[in-house]
Amino acid sequence: MRIVTGGELPVGADAVVPVEDARRAGGKIYFLKEVQKGEFCFPIGVDVKKGAVVVHAGAAVRAQDIGMLALLGIRELRVFSRPRVAIIATGNGGRLGLRASSKMEVVTGTDDGNCHRGRAPCRG
Repeated sequence: MRIVTGGELPVGADAVVPVEDARRAGGKIYFLKEVQKGEFCFPIGVDVKKGAVVVHAGAAVRAQDIGMLALLGIRELRVFSRPRVAIIATGNGGRLGLRASSKMEVVTGTDDGNCHRGRAPCRG
């Protein structure tokens, strides 16, 4: 049976033979080297210490993160897209407290003129 590097072993398997150490001929597979029990088998989590952070919350999930999560036996991960926000001035900017600046200012206002502001540097 073929498995990918780092893949889960089938039930009952106790060793892995690298493809370069095996040959197929006439519908049979031949091993070119002697195989020892446990060879090329590593327990889940052997790559990290218990309690170590492997993917930080809020970080973009990269290919290597997916590989590490798979090594740890984590098959599902809750993810989200970062929201994109835009403010379009429609002429009421003065009443809501908007002003031109080199920073983006997020303003939420109510009909009675109360405003809440939060600032963040603009990103291109």
